[in-house]
Amino acid sequence: MTKDFSQGNGRAKRRHRPFLSTTLYLIVAFLLLWLTLRQVTLVALWQVFAQLQGSRLLMLLLLNGVVVATMVIRWQLLLHALGYQIPWLALLRYRLAAFGVTYFTPGPQFGGEPLQVYLVHERHQVPLQDAIAAVTLDKVLEMLVKFGFLACGVTLLISRGMLTGMLAYSGLALALLLLAIPLLLFFTFLRGKRPLQTLAHWIDRRYPTEAVAQQTWWQRVLIFVAESEAQAIQLCQGQPRPLFGALAVTLIGWGFMVAEFGYAAHALGASFTFLEILLAMIAARVAYLLPMPAGIGTFESALALAFHWLHQDPAGGLALSLLIRGRDVLLGAIGLWLGRVAFHGRRQSGGR
Repeated sequence: MTKDFSQGNGRAKRRHRPFLSTTLYLIVAFLLLWLTLRQVTLVALWQVFAQLQGSRLLMLLLLNGVVVATMVIRWQLLLHALGYQIPWLALLRYRLAAFGVTYFTPGPQFGGEPLQVYLVHERHQVPLQDAIAAVTLDKVLEMLVKFGFLACGVTLLISRGMLTGMLAYSGLALALLLLAIPLLLFFTFLRGKRPLQTLAHWIDRRYPTEAVAQQTWWQRVLIFVAESEAQAIQLCQGQPRPLFGALAVTLIGWGFMVAEFGYAAHALGASFTFLEILLAMIAARVAYLLPMPAGIGTFESALALAFHWLHQDPAGGLALSLLIRGRDVLLGAIGLWLGRVAFHGRRQSGGR
């Protein structure tokens, strides 16, 4: 009986742990927001927003539309290489739905990928292993360029003397470590190696399951990992052209992302060189890697501080963060609504 009580108590603690961590994150987020707002007056913030013209806002929407389009095209190219023709607008809906889940999930920009897999599997009868392979490669290419940008940016900061000492070396080490993960996956897939299957089997040996139900579930996971990785390897080795085409699309998308960020800063009255735009973007990207839901607090603080370092009005940095925040919240809300519509349509069709 004591054992049952202790097990129940342990389960209760595990259930409360996510709630406690989320509460702590929110407290820290609001503290960061409060500290940022203390450095900027509402009058100064309003004066910055007053410079934003309607024509420039439309241009920002157009630039962001191109960025989103490149993300969808990359995914579509990978699915096409695996033999599946899915309409671009359908993939756009699924990508936005996944973004909604990812954006509001605590952590470094992950969470919506299972929804992408589910939607193409259920709606377009794409085999699960192929859907997983396409989303995995999509994420690998995205992380490859994102963390490559971050590593280059930190190196640039060090070369300019803006990062020194232990902070510089630890920042560079972290950036290179993050870059190494997608880079390792990318090149091992190209060489026909199976790192994910190896990792899954190592976990299986290191933490063996005893319950029959758990064994059955875990064996299914191992099978799907093996089959999905095999599909990813087949695409990388057998059809490198669409793979590198998807990588090129990712690079183009990031070019438009830099253009959008720089244009938004200019529209709010900031005067940045190209190098300074990159430095401000690095600050924003680092903020999103921290375990806050949607980077609340960290994102606003990072841009206000970056503007201050670059001898610009911190109110401009806060205004830019709020403009980007408004855009992302709108896209995330639209995505969650599209996800709800997709699930509702699935229930109405009786699960067929």
